Amino acid sequence: MKNQKNVKWIKKEEIAIEKITENEIIVYDINKNALHVLNHTGYLILEECNGLNFNEIIENVKQKVNISEGIDINEELKSCLNNLEKAKLIERI
Repeated sequence: MKNQKNVKWIKKEEIAIEKITENEIIVYDINKNALHVLNHTGYLILEECNGLNFNEIIENVKQKVNISEGIDINEELKSCLNNLEKAKLIERI
């Protein structure tokens, strides 16, 4: 994704979220009648998509999650945002 760090993200309004367990969150896309399952980190990233850019999301997530050594948080966030966008749960603003 070109210039992804400058893009601001927002989650779609047409979704419902239900936390099943600490690490299993169901996201229901009302318009598409589709279910998505997120882990805790994916859920945190989705929740941070409220008009924040890439760097702001990373900083907020880092404060809430312990990042294991060897994990490239930038690549993980890019991948997660890409997957959330493909699932049409978030959009660029």
